[in-house]
This record gives sequence, structure tokens and C-alpha cells, in this order.
Amino acid sequence: MTSPTDPRPYSEQASQPTSAAPRTTVRAATEADIEAAAQILLDAFAQDPWTLGHIPAAAIGSPEAAQYQQRALREHGLAHQNIDVVVVTTGLGTGDDDGRIVGVAQWSPPLAPEQSQELEELFVSTHQLDAEQVAADHELVVAARPPEPHWHLEMLAVSPAAQGLGAGTQLLRHGLQRAAGTSVALESTTPASRRLYERHGFTLHQEVVDSRAVTQYAMWLRA
Repeated sequence: MTSPTDPRPYSEQASQPTSAAPRTTVRAATEADIEAAAQILLDAFAQDPWTLGHIPAAAIGSPEAAQYQQRALREHGLAHQNIDVVVVTTGLGTGDDDGRIVGVAQWSPPLAPEQSQELEELFVSTHQLDAEQVAADHELVVAARPPEPHWHLEMLAVSPAAQGLGAGTQLLRHGLQRAAGTSVALESTTPASRRLYERHGFTLHQEVVDSRAVTQYAMWLRA
């Protein structure tokens, strides 16, 4: 699932700064980025249709959810995936914005392993979900992905404070450049994010309706 972002033209360094104009740059995430990246994901997906349709209100954004997200990024994301972050600076070297993370994208390369059983069980218990239902819904989504080895965009999110900087498009294009020559798949859960991906060449393959009547738009960009 993916989060709506601001679809502006992309460049690795989106603008030449004036004296205080913000400048955004994409780079690989490090261990030091995990806490901030996890919080951006939690905040961005708190009102996502999948979240609202599956997770009890008391579990959304809870301290336990934050701990799970950090652990998943650290143990699985950094080890088996590509996690990119957008950082923003003022160019002055003195402000609070210098180096602040405002966006994150989590990509699985072709043939990457699934999360460990331990992390899957922690996801289910932390978010008060039904394990069999989660597994069945996951199978539906996986079945709607390309049969050939492909990249998969797991999540993409931008801080509300960074809207208008083009951070979401930067993250997307950065990942697509890395995946050049290989098919890419994702699941969109909102019309806005679906439009963003369509503008970058993705086409709708299937509408997947899960056990809680939440629709995910399985989208492909074939090599």
C-alpha cells in the first residue's frame, strides 16, 4: 500500500536554493534514520483506507505500533530491502530543517525474502489482527503481482509538512531509475496515489477487494 504524495517534477536535488529555500535530496536510509522513517510511515498511513478498515482505532499509531515499525525497518528493511529517504536542508547550515527526513520509500528487490515469521506474528498481535485473515488477504495481493521477478514498492510516504516540495515524486523516480529494465509492482489504496503512479507509467492490473472490503489497486510497470 502507498500513500498520496505531491506529484511534482523530479530531480535528485529538486531546486537550486536561494538564501533560505529548502533543498531536498534522496539518499539511502541508515540505522540512524529508522526512528524518523518509522514515524513518517505511521503518520502518513494513519488515515489510509487499509489502516482504517483493518486496524482498531486504539492500535493505530500506538507506542507498540511505533516499536513494531522501527523493528521491521531495522531487521527486515535494512537487511533485505532498499529504503530511501528524502532529506531537506535550508542551505544555511543553521536551521532545524538541515538534514531533516521528510519522506521514505521502502522497496523490495526481485526475489527478496518475505518478513520473518516472528515479525509477521508481531505485526498481527501489535495491530490486533486475525492471523488467518491477514494471510489470506496477503495471498490475494501477491497473486495480483507480475509473474516474472520484479521490484515491489512496499510503502511510500511523505510528511505533511513537506507537501509541495516534490518529495514523493523524487522518491518514486529514484526507485524507478534503480529498477530500470525490470518490472515494478505496487498496491495503491487511494485515488490520489493511483493518479500519481499512472503519471509515471503504471497501469491498473487488478482491483483487489480483501476480507474487510478494502480495495487495493494492483498496478504494474512492465519492463
